[in-house]
Amino acid sequence: MSVLIFIIAFAATLFGSASGSSSSIIAIPCWLGLGFPLPTAVACDKVSATFWTALASRNYLSGKQIDFALLAGLSVFGIIGAILGAHVTSSLNSYVTKPIVGLLILAAILLSWLKKGFGVSSSNPLLSKSVCSALGLPLGFYEGFFGSGNSIFTSLTLCKTRGFDLITALGHYYFLAFIWCMCAATSYSLKGFFSWWLTVPAVLGSIAGGQIGSTLGKRMGVQTVKKLFTVVGIIFGLKLLAGI
Repeated sequence: MSVLIFIIAFAATLFGSASGSSSSIIAIPCWLGLGFPLPTAVACDKVSATFWTALASRNYLSGKQIDFALLAGLSVFGIIGAILGAHVTSSLNSYVTKPIVGLLILAAILLSWLKKGFGVSSSNPLLSKSVCSALGLPLGFYEGFFGSGNSIFTSLTLCKTRGFDLITALGHYYFLAFIWCMCAATSYSLKGFFSWWLTVPAVLGSIAGGQIGSTLGKRMGVQTVKKLFTVVGIIFGLKLLAGI
């Protein structure tokens, strides 16, 4: 079982970090399929993400200009949201939200695809850092609540509001995910939703997959990552829309 968990976590994180998407799109359904309850599956995903998103952020932001002030603002609002989201997940069946999230993801992907230059290069920001920071509350909430597809929402938000290119946006998102997931993981653990048998091999697999995947993603460049980003977003959106 541990070897299987390691392989699943490695593959999920390798694919997720290379395409700029999320490992939970694959991992959480697998943990549920292995018989773990939803809060435990999400808790494992948050603990694993705490490790691999830090590596992905470092790799994607290597050689890029980092907006530390924006990260600080988004982190603070996002921490509040992540803790609230984790609380809701522990008491609510999140399956009822899947079709809604699926529609939102498909709409976001469609809008980004209609604008061919979206995320390919940097542009002028449309919102101030303070206003953009407040968006960390709903983004952090979703990270703690379910999380799957949040790289799409957050990256597109940063590209649109702050004018980042996609690679830079992903690097900033993965840094935020590291902070938010750490808070959500702590919340889940304090509530007792933690399994050593699942989490330890999943963390080890995620670290290996995240390091290799994000390195590949950075080397492939914006255009390739954007195509993978779009394809994964469409597949994931349709998957959630079907309630799977």
